[in-house]
Amino acid sequence: MKHFKDENNEIFGYDDEQVAQGYGVDLEAVTDEEAKEINTARFKKEEKKRFDALNYSGKRAEKYPSIGDQQDMQYWDQVNGTTTWKDAIAKVKSDIAKG
Repeated sequence: MKHFKDENNEIFGYDDEQVAQGYGVDLEAVTDEEAKEINTARFKKEEKKRFDALNYSGKRAEKYPSIGDQQDMQYWDQVNGTTTWKDAIAKVKSDIAKG
């Protein structure tokens, strides 16, 4: 499969270059690596947009460790006399402040 991009950096994959050029859009051939870089950049940009759109509680929810991981931290904190769980939660709360 060959990869092509349009003027908006949209990536298209076609088995045949003539088929790709027959769609009436100016497409530029790109290497597999270039296609991967473009798609990765687009994904990161979309993820950032989605994350920025969340309110603070949604942002925090994505950053907190899973419940299972939190329970594991709490168990080992009890066994070892450490504060791993409290530290992890405090970091999320300070990194993503209310309001």
